[in-house]
Amino acid sequence: MNQFFTAVLQRPAEPAALERYTQALDSIRPYLTASALGDAISLLEQIEEHVDFDNRIADEARNKLGMHGC
Repeated sequence: MNQFFTAVLQRPAEPAALERYTQALDSIRPYLTASALGDAISLLEQIEEHVDFDNRIADEARNKLGMHGC
């Protein structure tokens, strides 16, 4: 099994919740391998949906990650 997982978190607007959220992220920071503040999922969807995008690239990447059919 892969040692990594991906999580998508919604940043809370309420100040007390935001403080707890920030503390939680700080506590796992030593274990983070990557993070993004933007909407990377939407960006990747736009790239894959572009008329010039070769779907074989996405298929090959999914196969390498064991994500067949995703």
